[in-house]
Amino acid sequence: IIKDYLGSETVQAYAPIEGTWDPRWAIIAKITTAESFAPEAVFTRTVVLATTAIIFVVCLLAAVLARVFLRPIRRLEAGVARISAGDFNVAIPVETRDEIGDLTEGFNEMSRNLAVKADLLAERRREISRLLKSLMPHAVAEKVGRGDVITPREHVNVSVIFLDVVGLDRIQAELDSESFLAIASELSRQFDAAGEEYGMERVRPVRNGYMGSCGLTVPRLDNIQRTVEFALECERIVERTNSEAGTDLQLRAGIDNGTINSGLIGQPSFIYDLWGTAVNLASQIKDGATRPGIYATVRIRDVLAETTEFEPAGRIDVAGREEPVWRVTGRR
Repeated sequence: IIKDYLGSETVQAYAPIEGTWDPRWAIIAKITTAESFAPEAVFTRTVVLATTAIIFVVCLLAAVLARVFLRPIRRLEAGVARISAGDFNVAIPVETRDEIGDLTEGFNEMSRNLAVKADLLAERRREISRLLKSLMPHAVAEKVGRGDVITPREHVNVSVIFLDVVGLDRIQAELDSESFLAIASELSRQFDAAGEEYGMERVRPVRNGYMGSCGLTVPRLDNIQRTVEFALECERIVERTNSEAGTDLQLRAGIDNGTINSGLIGQPSFIYDLWGTAVNLASQIKDGATRPGIYATVRIRDVLAETTEFEPAGRIDVAGREEPVWRVTGRR
């Protein structure tokens, strides 16, 4: 490769011409380098363009395939996010029969198991909530269910009632277990329904009866009237039970009003209970009654004297002093 007299790069070749009479003769061939290497340049350009095109196509294909391959992963990621948020009813469609498909099937199985366990846990919590509400007032049961600390509290102007169904022990010996349980359960159910109607709060279970309060967790100005009306309704419930079941049951109740205290007694097993003078007096006048009926203290009688009929029912000794007891005979 040399430059010709014009200064252009050329490819030149020469050789002597044989067979001539003058050995100084030679043949010279010349071609420009551009023309000489044109095929190589075309080939190089073609290779570069093809390589560039191949790289572009490969990158584009890789992006498309990445989206295709990542789509099930994205669905799994979205499913995990929903489960983390508490939604266990997640089912992801299985579109392939490879490792991703196996992973998706495993995820769906896990989701179903979590949903079943969540339902069982929710049902168990409802059972615990129902159990707690049968052992203490609903507001207190909700606090216990949340794990709140229940500290002893003093409550002002609260009515307390102790109620016994006289004759249950007798019919228990007379009836078979199933029949007795049906009567006792129906009485308890109707007492609870009446309590809900009149705003009463069952404090804790009592054998053959009911222990409740009004104005304990929800202050009520008419708690005395509500408690007496509840007792009268329970008396009617017992009378209806006698008529329907052919029994001879009677109601005996004691009611008082005042300042009481409440709290959980015992650890770790506990019971919610009330204590105070009003609680003790309501229990004593119920236990000391010689015949069935609804008995109340003078505080109850003074508040309801204009709307409810009372009759004297003797006196009871409380802490060394006598307290008059009144028997509710009906509404005026």
